[in-house]
Amino acid sequence: MNLYFLVEGRSTETKLYPRWLQYLVPELTQVDNHDDVQKNNYYLVSGQGYPAILNYLSTAVEDITEVGVYNYLVICVDADEDSVKERKEEIRTFIEEQNFELGSTKVKIIIQNRCIESWLLGNRKIFDSRQP
Repeated sequence: MNLYFLVEGRSTETKLYPRWLQYLVPELTQVDNHDDVQKNNYYLVSGQGYPAILNYLSTAVEDITEVGVYNYLVICVDADEDSVKERKEEIRTFIEEQNFELGSTKVKIIIQNRCIESWLLGNRKIFDSRQP
């Protein structure tokens, strides 16, 4: 399985998602370039915030099409002031309007409600002031 992660943030998500993936799916290995993917790899890139991430989607689709071995395009964005449903629908609509052709690559959208940093700070099982 190969995954292409397009994350909103420039720092938090690029550090957090690789750590989570090491724990959740240890057989996946991160690669530095989108075209280094072979088997059980993932590539992670920042879309430089929202809504800029939407502009980066076309590059992600080009990368995925060029390589031809990605199973999933995973888009990770904050909900911010929108509801999870509203933000997800906004992204789905954008993808449909752009008429992206991804072949067999499936799109998964992860909405971080309200934002990933708020979730981390509010989660006492993960964020413990005694163990920063």
